Amino acid sequence: MDVRCATRTEASEFLQSLGMMLGDWGQLKDIDRESCRYERFQPRAQTLDLYELARVLLDWVGFQNRMLLQFDNSTMFQEDEPSVIRALGFDEILSGEHESRTLIVDTASDENSSVRAKLVLLIVFGISFEWNMYFVSSESARGQGLGLLDGVVCFFGDEARLSESINIIERFGV
Repeated sequence: MDVRCATRTEASEFLQSLGMMLGDWGQLKDIDRESCRYERFQPRAQTLDLYELARVLLDWVGFQNRMLLQFDNSTMFQEDEPSVIRALGFDEILSGEHESRTLIVDTASDENSSVRAKLVLLIVFGISFEWNMYFVSSESARGQGLGLLDGVVCFFGDEARLSESINIIERFGV
């Protein structure tokens, strides 16, 4: 995939053949009208809730030093799901061997938060696609882990950690 920044001239030439142009603020406009015609809708809030949930879950399991990521053997990726895994940088999971379904992710050097963002998105897609996967941090308490099992979030841990999970369940649960 080749991606590069386009000049204003290149963008104008590209859009002109489609009857469009860039407005002063960079918005798309119809060449023959003041603005483009459009239909719009606001997606359901559940998408934002799911993203926020993923962030909270990653914080609960711990995000320092190293993270073990495990897909169990019942996770069978469908159609374009492997593309999502590749885009997030977790290609090793796709080798096809069950032994390779365990990754150790170094999170200690996450200076620009890209690893955290990728793990958050992996949780979002894991819940959405109903993958069976587990997260354990090197900073987790003994027995503490997070499971995503067929779209259901499962907390593992001692009584103290599980009592903390109640707040998450009350905030995001159905």
